[in-house]
Amino acid sequence: MAAAVDTTMNYHLDPAMGGMKNVTFGTVGVLRRKFDNHPIKVTDLRGREADFKIHANAFEVCRWKPSTDSLEDDEIKKIVFPEAEEFIKKVTGATRVHCFSHLIRQSTFEQNLEALKQLEAIRGKDNISDNEGFGKTVPARYAHVDQSGKGARSLLSDHLPEEAEKLTRTRWGTVNLWRPLVRVQRDPLGFCDGRTLSEEDLVPIDTVPPPKGTSSFYEAISRGDGFQTYEIRYNPRHEWYYLSEMEPEEALIFKCYDTKDSSRSRCCHSSFRNPEYPDAPPRESMEMRFFVFYEDQPLE
Repeated sequence: MAAAVDTTMNYHLDPAMGGMKNVTFGTVGVLRRKFDNHPIKVTDLRGREADFKIHANAFEVCRWKPSTDSLEDDEIKKIVFPEAEEFIKKVTGATRVHCFSHLIRQSTFEQNLEALKQLEAIRGKDNISDNEGFGKTVPARYAHVDQSGKGARSLLSDHLPEEAEKLTRTRWGTVNLWRPLVRVQRDPLGFCDGRTLSEEDLVPIDTVPPPKGTSSFYEAISRGDGFQTYEIRYNPRHEWYYLSEMEPEEALIFKCYDTKDSSRSRCCHSSFRNPEYPDAPPRESMEMRFFVFYEDQPLE
């Protein structure tokens, strides 16, 4: 039997209980958010990688590494983007793939919290607005899906405005490719089997970019006024997985939106605390986001 990690997960908290209806990412407000925290088990699928496929479970573990280790923005867009697009085509069967953003994470959520505490001690908590741009790009620590259908369409119009109408006549969607830059021990990525996620679990959340100039990473995601995501309500049916000690030659591909078979089109995901490695170095990872188009298939 596969090993499992006992940990906790932050789920959506009803606004009546102090949760949020909308979020400005890359800001102080993200660090002050309240969640509905539940104990969960996260099963290690090491040795079972072949049992999970992207069109059945909404995620798939693969072996892939780009031809360059450069983290320079221009090099990533010039070399890594096209290589990753071809790989996503192979895994998903899409006829066209377009990478529209990437994030590099090399810091921890706890480091951001500590920096905020120091700032509040200097300026006073009440003098720091939730909408103030703040913090480094760190692993997300709550159950979510990066885009709703509405959010995916907003991003498509932002990034491919002249082609959006044509591209949405046939099946299309969004997927992410997540891979470590060094072996992962701290804050591993947990992902939920899409078959165990129901429509009732999805809570639309409007997200907007931080103030201009405060976070180039997050500004690269949306070229417009933001987009809609999903937070997730707790459901004991959720089956969580992770891949222990992922290496740079391994990658996780997961769906966020697909116009076909919506019941299996979303991979709820989040980092989580692994009690086995509480003091390991910060996780270093790269996440890339793609539009995928199946121009030879009907819309639904």
